[in-house]
Amino acid sequence: MTAASIANSSQNRRDTSVSVTVPSIADSPSDITIVMESANATVTGVSLGDTVSAAPQTALPTDCHFLGAYVSAADTITFEFRATKNQPVTGAAVTFNLAIIDKTS
Repeated sequence: MTAASIANSSQNRRDTSVSVTVPSIADSPSDITIVMESANATVTGVSLGDTVSAAPQTALPTDCHFLGAYVSAADTITFEFRATKNQPVTGAAVTFNLAIIDKTS
């Protein structure tokens, strides 16, 4: 993971980008089982309660779906991914653009 820092704005919105290593995900063993994996990134200045909007700058690995991102601890954003049904995902680094709304101040 690449650490990113964010600057405060007068409207409590902060924009930045961060590199996230999308994890390798095993294929689903059945039609009703969903295999999900997560990856954490350090983003200095985020706090529990902040709202995160994340979008990849480039395509995700083949057969990978991005489910969302959230602040999981101080200075940490967790990204959730899943594989397409019955298809494994080979991990890769992807840069995400982030918009962070400070809901704690």
